[in-house]
Amino acid sequence: MSAGRDDRARERAGGGRGPLLAEGLVFFLGEERAARLLETVAGACPAESRPIIDMIGATLLRPPMPQPLLRFLCEDGTPWRFGMEEPEEFLGRLGWTERGPEQPGGQGAVEGRRPYAVPLHGVGGCPGTG
Repeated sequence: MSAGRDDRARERAGGGRGPLLAEGLVFFLGEERAARLLETVAGACPAESRPIIDMIGATLLRPPMPQPLLRFLCEDGTPWRFGMEEPEEFLGRLGWTERGPEQPGGQGAVEGRRPYAVPLHGVGGCPGTG
């Protein structure tokens, strides 16, 4: 499906109500499958829809700390396949209009309820900055 909106797909999606994506889904799909899924969902949603999806920067997966978890997931048959440093560009190529990412604890994303500092965004090479 192209990144453009498809009226038949929108109708199948419930007359303007877009499909929902589960948290933690795209990590396990890999970039190509995640792109295909998100492009299909974009085509089924109204043009003004906005994805609510968690995307972890690949940089976060390189330090020693997450390695035991990554090994466990691999051994369990559910390897972590995908991290994305530039979610805005990725989603834009798939038909989603960019409004900018919301970082956990930042404005519009459980603001004030998170006990940690809001992760920086756009600082290359820093885990969690995407």
